[in-house]
Amino acid sequence: MTERDMKEQDMTGPDAHAQDLGAQDSSSQGAGAQDPGEHDPGRQGTMGAHALRPATLEDAEALAELATLLAVVDDTDEKQTVEDLLEEWETPGLERERDIRVVEVEGTLIGWVTVYLSGAPRDGEIRVHVSGGVHPEYRKRGVGTALVTWGMFHGRGLAQEKFPESTPALEAWGREEDSDSAELLSNLGFEAARWFTDMRVVLDEWSDPSGRTEDDPRGRIPAFSGSNNDSEAVRLAHNEAFRDHWGSSESTRERWESFRSRRVNRSELSRIAVDPALDPLDAVDAYILSEEWEPGELYVALVGTRRRARGRHLATELLADVVRAAKRAGMDRVDLGVDAASPTGANGVYERVGFKPVRIGVSMKRY
Repeated sequence: MTERDMKEQDMTGPDAHAQDLGAQDSSSQGAGAQDPGEHDPGRQGTMGAHALRPATLEDAEALAELATLLAVVDDTDEKQTVEDLLEEWETPGLERERDIRVVEVEGTLIGWVTVYLSGAPRDGEIRVHVSGGVHPEYRKRGVGTALVTWGMFHGRGLAQEKFPESTPALEAWGREEDSDSAELLSNLGFEAARWFTDMRVVLDEWSDPSGRTEDDPRGRIPAFSGSNNDSEAVRLAHNEAFRDHWGSSESTRERWESFRSRRVNRSELSRIAVDPALDPLDAVDAYILSEEWEPGELYVALVGTRRRARGRHLATELLADVVRAAKRAGMDRVDLGVDAASPTGANGVYERVGFKPVRIGVSMKRY
């Protein structure tokens, strides 16, 4: 997911990054840094010349096809099936008719926007994710501007309704700084806030950096499959591990269980390290949670280590074990995303295991 769940600092919501909303048409150049108005024209069903309407269940197939097209065109790897989309629409806190808008031209769906709030305020702010995409043939015609503008209005209103004491912080995914989406967002007042790197191991080219063989017990740590039986203990460890990470927010039990119950979850290729001397709910020191969105392609959705266990190379050991297991299972590759300024030195962990950068994206933000 590359773009799934803002690399997912707030991993438990729907896909949090835009595919590529498309640059605005030339008539709107320079006007984006200001708010488009004081009322929400999206409530009347139009934004400029473009009619927006709520997404329906009947849109799922067309939206999945569009998302998959953009995954190829924009090199995001964010392919979606109808099943993925319907599951996303069941995410706690997301209401399809309220929070998603689509645009059609002559009956063909050409763009969409989704607005989603993070789980809880942090430092006086509530994060408002604005994501979506525009068909390549309809970019630079104002469609992206219309969609993001609606998302900004709706997101602010939703945040003020749900968290009136917090300041709404709008976030969207801009890909590289010179991409269409970054250009569009810049013209709507967004600024680059954080860079992320997508990394990959191609398994038929990978050799275990530890030199370990299957029956070699050197340096092994207590590691168990991250089954759903461990879910609450991992959630508590995750909330503690990510407390000092940029853009993260506490995961509620409801959102966490929604995340862990997704059909792409691969518990047998996930790992946890535990301290057997502690209470089971407090025993998880480190964890790797994996998913399979495309056959043969393992995605490492979350990597975390509690503060008390940092410096012991637990994440390195667990991740290497996941890669070994993926190779044994016949997978083609393993992907993950990393905050380029992670306070835990995660980039070094991944490089030691053999991951290499494949693309860079930027999270953009405005108030």
